[in-house]
Amino acid sequence: MSSSLIGMFAKHWLPGQCKTRLAKSIGFENAAWLHRRFVQHLIARINPNPFDKQLVFSPPHRQSEFQRMIRNTDWHLHAQSPGDLGQRMQSFFAHAFTAGYQRVVLIGSDSPDLPDAIIQNAFAKLTSHDVVLSPTTDGGYCLVGQRRFVPTMFASIKWSSSRVFHDTTERLAEQNVSFATLGTWHDIDTVDDLQAFMLRSQSSRTTSENQSLLQDVRSVLATHGCLN
Repeated sequence: MSSSLIGMFAKHWLPGQCKTRLAKSIGFENAAWLHRRFVQHLIARINPNPFDKQLVFSPPHRQSEFQRMIRNTDWHLHAQSPGDLGQRMQSFFAHAFTAGYQRVVLIGSDSPDLPDAIIQNAFAKLTSHDVVLSPTTDGGYCLVGQRRFVPTMFASIKWSSSRVFHDTTERLAEQNVSFATLGTWHDIDTVDDLQAFMLRSQSSRTTSENQSLLQDVRSVLATHGCLN
């Protein structure tokens, strides 16, 4: 067991139950398929890292499908607890620290091209800060980490608003919790976000794995006449 853990929240890819904003432009089936691809992509990308890895999945009765997804990897499964996003994140961190981890990072599956440098920097900053956050361009955050359990961090936050990052850091400052802000990155929630992802991927040196995801995104956008 490593002293460091990364968890990834992942929802099952049932059409109509995930990526509903994106589905308005490309349809429920394609949105769900892309969501599944994002999860697969992040599992493969993060797998070589030496820290422990947990796929924190929902709903619990879909465990067998998630188990197949992590086959032949170093990932382990952990079911999400009930409750809103804040309650589920709080439960994840509480469980991780109870298990003995000393630095814990959590990401979602909406940022498939989240740079490895941000993840590595998160663990590095947790040697000197209680909390780390990587904000997103829409006012939320795509990564959160803790080196000690901060139980009030996620309470009474208005999730899915443009003030999530602001309100979270304001609360941390009020409670004298030391925190570091990492680089800003991008969620993919809309067709515009998909197009921006393509531009980032095309303009950067990337692995064959990233190129494969880029081709899949391009194919879906082309099918729906959404390529710029």
